Amino acid sequence: MYAVERVAGSNREQWLAAVNRTWPELLDRPGGALVLEWLATRVTIDETEPTSFAGDLAIALGCLQQHPVAIALLDEKLLSKVGAFVGRVDSSPSFVDELRQSLREHLLVGAEPRIGAYEGRGSLEGWLRITATRMALRLKQRQPVIAEARDQAATSGAGADPETAFLKHRYRAELATALEAAVVALPKEERTWLKLYYLDELTIEQIGALYRVHASTVSRRLRALEGKLLKDLRAEIRQRLRVPSSEIDSLIDLCKSQLDLNLSGVLRQSPTDR
Repeated sequence: MYAVERVAGSNREQWLAAVNRTWPELLDRPGGALVLEWLATRVTIDETEPTSFAGDLAIALGCLQQHPVAIALLDEKLLSKVGAFVGRVDSSPSFVDELRQSLREHLLVGAEPRIGAYEGRGSLEGWLRITATRMALRLKQRQPVIAEARDQAATSGAGADPETAFLKHRYRAELATALEAAVVALPKEERTWLKLYYLDELTIEQIGALYRVHASTVSRRLRALEGKLLKDLRAEIRQRLRVPSSEIDSLIDLCKSQLDLNLSGVLRQSPTDR
C-alpha cells in the first residue's frame, strides 16, 4: 500500500488512513496522491477532518473523473450487488442485468454523471441501494411493487434492526399518511423544489439554472426543506400516534434514512403543482 507518511500534512495522512480503513484496494492500485487529488475536487482536505465515508467519497469522485481504477472497484464491489438491492422488486437475471447496465450508465455517462450527486454523508452502498430501487420501480411500472420496495429499503438498508423493522411494519400506514400531510402542508413553491430534486431527479446545478441562483443556494434550501419536513413529520406523528418519545425518535430516524425513497413515492402521488 502507498505509505501515508510520505504525504505531507497531518490532515492528508488522516484522509488517507480513513480511505484505507474502508477501501484499502483503492490505495493499493492508483497510489495515495491520486486519491487525494480526487478528494480535493470536492473537499478542502488540508482544512477538513475526514469522515467515516472518506473512502466512499474517494471512489465516487474517482468515478466522476472517469478513472478506470475507481470504476473497476465500483463494478466489482458495489454494482455486483444490484441483484441483492432489488431482489424483492424482481430477482430475474434478465431484469437485474438490464437494471445494472442502466444504473451504470446513469451513474457514469453523460454531461453530468449522477455519481457526482453523492456527497459522502452516508455510505455509498446505501445511496446506490436507493438509486437502484428507484430505477427498478420505474422499469417495473407497477404500483403494487412500490410499497414492497419501500419495505425492502427500510428493513435491509445500513443500520436496520429488528426493532425499527417492527416499527416500520406496525406504523407503515400512519407514517405514509403523516409524511403526505407534511408535504401537502408545504407552500406550493417548496413542494415544487422537492419534486424537481426527488421526483424529476434534476441536479442542484440544473435547479439553480431554472431559478437563476447558485447551486450552493439550492443545496442549502433543500437541506432546510428536509429539516422542516422532518420537524413537521415529528409533530404529525406525535399528534396521530400515542407512542413513547423513544419510538417517535426511531420512526423519525428511519424516515430520515429513507427520505429520498419515501419522498419520491409521496410526491409521485401528490397533485401536480407545476
